[in-house]
Amino acid sequence: MRGFRRNPALVDTWFDLLPEMQRETALALHAALTAAVPRADLEVRSGNLYYGSGHEHALALSPHRTHIHLLVMVGAEPSAAFPELVRAGKGLMWRFKLGEPVDVPAVKRLAAVCFSLLQLSPSHEPRG
Repeated sequence: MRGFRRNPALVDTWFDLLPEMQRETALALHAALTAAVPRADLEVRSGNLYYGSGHEHALALSPHRTHIHLLVMVGAEPSAAFPELVRAGKGLMWRFKLGEPVDVPAVKRLAAVCFSLLQLSPSHEPRG
């Protein structure tokens, strides 16, 4: 089974390839996520930046023309604690408009909750 590719050059290139407005918002989100979960495994795949642990994804940054989606891949039910989250496919999504400030404390809380749910998942396999 293929694992995460924690290649800092690949992640840096992902940010470098974003237009300036997307890059600013994505970097602000990335800083909040890595502050909350500094040991998250990073993977660039299908144009998105995934954050996970072991072989499981917890969150992803997905750039769009006018916004960046923060995709939540664990816990598929909206929560009153995070009213910004809306259903998107099999998971949840939080849309950040480009150029607007990122709610860093809320993003950190969300990342902590997602990674704690990921650790409780029966399919989660810690890597050695």
